[in-house]
Amino acid sequence: MPHHTNRGQTLDMSDTANEYNQITDEERDPLIIQSNGVTRRKSLVKISSEKKEERLLSLDVVRGITIFTMNLVNHADGSYPILEHAVWDGLTLADFVMPFFLFIVGCSIVLSHNKLKKRSSRTDILKKSAVRTVKLIGLGLLLAAIGYIPNIDIYRFRLPGVLQRIAIGYFITVCIELFVPFLEISDERLERGNGFVPPESSRLYAVYYRLTRGPLKIVVTYGIQWLCAIFILLMYLILVFNVDVPNCGRGSLTPKCNAFSYIDQLIVREHHMYQYPTCQKLGCKPFDPEGLLSNMASVVSVIIGLYYGYVLVHVTRPKKILMHWIFPSSLFLFSGLMIHFFGGFPLNKNLYSPSFLFLMAGAAGFFLSIFYLVVDVYRFKKIFMPFIWLGSNSIIIYFLDEAMPTVIGWFCYDGNDNNIIQQSQTWLKDHMGERHGIFFYAMSDTIFWTLVAGVLYYKKIFFKV
Repeated sequence: MPHHTNRGQTLDMSDTANEYNQITDEERDPLIIQSNGVTRRKSLVKISSEKKEERLLSLDVVRGITIFTMNLVNHADGSYPILEHAVWDGLTLADFVMPFFLFIVGCSIVLSHNKLKKRSSRTDILKKSAVRTVKLIGLGLLLAAIGYIPNIDIYRFRLPGVLQRIAIGYFITVCIELFVPFLEISDERLERGNGFVPPESSRLYAVYYRLTRGPLKIVVTYGIQWLCAIFILLMYLILVFNVDVPNCGRGSLTPKCNAFSYIDQLIVREHHMYQYPTCQKLGCKPFDPEGLLSNMASVVSVIIGLYYGYVLVHVTRPKKILMHWIFPSSLFLFSGLMIHFFGGFPLNKNLYSPSFLFLMAGAAGFFLSIFYLVVDVYRFKKIFMPFIWLGSNSIIIYFLDEAMPTVIGWFCYDGNDNNIIQQSQTWLKDHMGERHGIFFYAMSDTIFWTLVAGVLYYKKIFFKV
């Protein structure tokens, strides 16, 4: 059901960035406080409660651009190669969509929890997050079911999916953000807060003290969360290179021989997997691009997004925010390229390879940095309003765009292929050529749903998941 609310209030799971406390531009250091005549630094984790509330539009813009691209490429198959997913190794525009969206989900979790923790317990937040997760999975399964109506074939029902992947990454990251302890920082002494600090007498204390006074302050504060991401990635790599695939052996990364498809066939079963993967041209069928192993790696994209959200919560000046974003983004980009060229694990969206994961994280970080500077610092907002519309209702727009062609296809005249969608596509191909016709249809569809999002935005209707 739609909910009516103010524009500054979020109601979409993926749009939780709208619920947060934005940073003031005061020319002061928010870490400095006075106590009994003594000047000292506050803990980073206590700063966020003092921030002035203001909407961060750049997150909506980046999310909106991602949804716009997602809707476009979903209907542009057969038009131009750049709008189609890479068959196996490699990278196209279509491959940017999922990791960008997961990255924004991670960033949004922090900004939402920063506000929710003031009035709700961690257990209450977890319960709400669990409900959102179930709703997302339900929407994903409903999308799969729509294609079979009125005769839903349970045996061939696809279980993995895009919304299911988002739900899994979201919930695991929420648990990490809520319950994994942070490393409390103070300048006078390392006090024990809600987090964990090394004993003052230990050698670790000295190393920790030095690290937490420099530019790595935020990285170290949430260091245990980084360890969670590393652990997940290590488990992914152990399974990828140590599962013995029949007739293939261990460590194979070819379309026909890989642990990804083998594990999915064992657990999910072949008839519940995606039947039309892009790599079927290379003989990889069965294969599900949203399978179990690749879902494991995709969680790391969401966890990386947490860091960028923490920077917004804890850093005051835009210049420093950009500095805290650009450095790790450069590091992620460099790491992804090194793994691709020298690490033996090429860019591969189907496998969600480490090279792909890190390259996309770096690209998403730079993308967010650019739009933060343009939209939130320099206030160039109007030109990006269509993307803000999409970003404010991203999940429902994606769902409707995916479901509507199938629903329209239920109503036909003299044959299943004789409906308004098929007739429109055929007419465009006949008059514009195959590629141009498909692209024009995909772009028209995407613009239509962008306008729908605009109507919802100005009517102040935001759908809650």
